Amino acid sequence: MTIADIPVAGKLALILVLPLAGLLGLAGVAASVYAAQSGRIGDLRGAVAAGTEAGRVTDGLQRERLALARLLSADGSRDAFATEAAGTDTAVARFRAAAAHVDGGAALARAVDGLDGLAVLRARVADTSGQLVLLGYRQLIADLVAFQQGIAERPAPPAVAAAIRAAGWLAEAREELALAQLGTFRAVAAGS
Repeated sequence: MTIADIPVAGKLALILVLPLAGLLGLAGVAASVYAAQSGRIGDLRGAVAAGTEAGRVTDGLQRERLALARLLSADGSRDAFATEAAGTDTAVARFRAAAAHVDGGAALARAVDGLDGLAVLRARVADTSGQLVLLGYRQLIADLVAFQQGIAERPAPPAVAAAIRAAGWLAEAREELALAQLGTFRAVAAGS
């Protein structure tokens, strides 16, 4: 498989995923250095780890949301949606484990509470036209991104805070890209 074989959405995702992973790695290294100096290793390192896992959950929810849009347009299958949901569930379990050791405030509480309702949201697919379910996914993702961005408010050296802040901005940009991809798919599926 060559780069030319990858769809445009995949290329755009690579452009955003790789810098985000690099920034999160840099933030983790910098947090370790900072924490060694100040004794705050547990809080900052735990928050960065939970933020990394929140990013993975966000990715899973975005893929799941697109699979749902395909399913609703009769262009996808329940199996594809179920596969994405299973991957998301794995990411959610890792996020919950990482978040259990972090004082994440209101943003983390909203994200965890939203994920508690994920099964209910998925079950509503059969009962609605899907628009409300897609909005539910948008809210879950927004809560996770808000948590990721809130990590930058923790005490840290300016370089570490800047790297964490940049990772939060990249998470928001990735969601905007995913929304554009979803909107484009839905427009094409509707024939407009």
